[in-house]
Amino acid sequence: MPQWSSTGTLLSNVQPADTSPPSAVVPPCTGMFSFTAFRSGDSKKAVRMFYRMNSLDENLNIWPDAVSLCNILPAFAALRVSMQGKEVHGYAVRTNLVKDLFVGNAIVDMYAKCGLIDDAHKVFKRMEVKDVVSWNAMVTRLSQIGRFEDALALFEKMRGENIELDVVTWSAVIAGYAQRGYGYEALDVFGQMVVFGSSEKVKRIRLAWIFVLFTKKKGE
Repeated sequence: MPQWSSTGTLLSNVQPADTSPPSAVVPPCTGMFSFTAFRSGDSKKAVRMFYRMNSLDENLNIWPDAVSLCNILPAFAALRVSMQGKEVHGYAVRTNLVKDLFVGNAIVDMYAKCGLIDDAHKVFKRMEVKDVVSWNAMVTRLSQIGRFEDALALFEKMRGENIELDVVTWSAVIAGYAQRGYGYEALDVFGQMVVFGSSEKVKRIRLAWIFVLFTKKKGE
């Protein structure tokens, strides 16, 4: 089974799932570490409980599964601890959990929030299946760190591939334009959101953006 060091470091002694013997197939984690800890905002506690797996009886065969990784990676992102995130990414690759859409999204988001946008993009490009969450992680972070042209390129690619944009997508692009002083461009994208944005969340956020954009326009 995969071993965790006493300092909380994931040791690289796990074979890839497709070459491991049947007995080494990753069994489900039985809720070892506290999902509640992270969801309550206590990222440090979530990380501590995650690494307590090291102290368990190995005969229990309790290994991190996809659900575990999807819960711990946001904690690493919140704490900006990219080294531990990379170790968990390596574990996901060796056990083929990286092919899980939700795990892939969590890894992309972790790298992006830790400031490793190029690593995030590499994982993003390798994902066999992507959803709007995958794209949003890249578009949002690229815009936030000043690579707005790259964010726009991905935004247009999303539209070209007929991916349904959600409130996060629209807001990232509108905010990107507004923050750079491109009020008319922001209003143009807002107009497109009004026409094409069909979800209830998009409809609810329209009034908020109307207030923000027109307040900004008056202040110019």
